[in-house]
Amino acid sequence: MGIVPKLVLLLSVSCLSADETFVVLAPKTLRPGLATSIHYNTRNAPSFTSVITSIYQDGVEKFSSKSTFNGGQVFMRRLNVPTDLRPSSATLSVSFTDRNGQFYNSSTEINVESKAHSIFIQTDKAMYKPSQTVNFRVVVVDSNMMPHRGSCNVKIKDAEGNKIKQWRDVELESGTLTLNLELSDQPVLGDWTIKATTDQGEVEEKTISIAKYVLPKFEVTLDAPTYILVRDSQLMVTIETKYTFGNGVDGVATVSITNKNGAISTYDNRLRRYFYLDRTLELGSLPLVDGKVEVKLSRGQLARISRLANGDELEISVNVTETLTGITRNQKETVKVLSYSERIEFLSASPATFKPGFPYTGFVSLIFIPSL
Repeated sequence: MGIVPKLVLLLSVSCLSADETFVVLAPKTLRPGLATSIHYNTRNAPSFTSVITSIYQDGVEKFSSKSTFNGGQVFMRRLNVPTDLRPSSATLSVSFTDRNGQFYNSSTEINVESKAHSIFIQTDKAMYKPSQTVNFRVVVVDSNMMPHRGSCNVKIKDAEGNKIKQWRDVELESGTLTLNLELSDQPVLGDWTIKATTDQGEVEEKTISIAKYVLPKFEVTLDAPTYILVRDSQLMVTIETKYTFGNGVDGVATVSITNKNGAISTYDNRLRRYFYLDRTLELGSLPLVDGKVEVKLSRGQLARISRLANGDELEISVNVTETLTGITRNQKETVKVLSYSERIEFLSASPATFKPGFPYTGFVSLIFIPSL
């Protein structure tokens, strides 16, 4: 008896090495009305001459296509998915017939989804205030990311489920629909919903927030190194504040430095007793010049709250108060104290055990720690 060829039906890329084997690559999910591709690899089976690809649902043949080929070919065929397939499951069957009339067949279950298009709803903001205008657009594309030619229904509901506005059967222009809604001065606050439905029944929703909110007028940036060395003579910190329109803030900054390792004690030889160092160093009000101020902390100042030993952590906290309104914004950063700016690490390739009397070969790396 000769070798019986095997038929392998795959839903993802694979590689087989057996002789006289066929590989069929097909999508796991089909969508009614949309064309898809099936790839065939005849590998080392020169005797096969034809292939029949069929789709069945509920035992009824919905599609069938026949192709002929020469042995050892790799080829692709477009498959027009029937429009009458229901969203459920179906069976993809592939049959091969050789020149002698011998028949080989294999089948697998595939998914059928009704979604043929993707809907995207884009808004100019995520949150709106009363009396503002909600500008949005709906983009509909097919599975090939080509614009959908058709119409769309759009509905907006407030946070209590009340229908605020509706657009019916609006024609898409290049797959896009641009709309807007002007809010009243006293709208229902909360999460509103924009719902888009295509002419084929596909639905997409997007949530926006309606709230009485106030944007921060300015922001604070604290530029500090990630570490200092135990031998460093000072710590330099730059505080910069800007309004949302780019200008510097007119105000003052207060700075505090805290030892995150906790309180430490020291011995006074003259008084012959221990006492605890303060954990926090407070600096007075520092005026901002064009929204900026630089702070230089000497080693003597830092020594009041820390021994400046390897592993210590200093937390820098900045509060900036605007002169005109009295509004305060804050920012924090942590600076570590290290003995060296380099670190040596054993690589994972190094042996984990050492045997006395035998040579040991390990691997290490020298790593520079950036300060920013």
